[in-house]
Amino acid sequence: MTSQQRYDQQQIMELEGFAALEQLLLMAEQREQSQQIRETEEIDEERQQQLQRTHESDQRRLLDYEENQNGQINEQNDDPIQQFDQINQLEHYDNERQRETLSNNDSDQRRLHDYLKIPTPPSPVMILNTQNLQRHWPL
Repeated sequence: MTSQQRYDQQQIMELEGFAALEQLLLMAEQREQSQQIRETEEIDEERQQQLQRTHESDQRRLLDYEENQNGQINEQNDDPIQQFDQINQLEHYDNERQRETLSNNDSDQRRLHDYLKIPTPPSPVMILNTQNLQRHWPL
């Protein structure tokens, strides 16, 4: 084998090693992306369940309120203290719902802000290709 053939063989082996490394890096990147997707889906599912629980709770409160109102129509409730208590209770429900909505919005904004703060690194394949090009065609 001539020195040129040995050199060519060495270059081929080096390039095959880079290709294997690129493949491993790509697989690791895909695995990381899959994990991030799963985590995001879990967070979204948890948030959806929370919204569903809130909706169900609101529906129960509404039914309780309507049943209470139907009973009061027949009684013609003139007790101002009881009316005041009912108004306070409704205000409490409204405040609680607004607080939950704001909390969910704040959480979403924090997640978006944290996500945007993370810089996207260059692809490992891109780095290796750039290094390869620089090695073979120096500037």
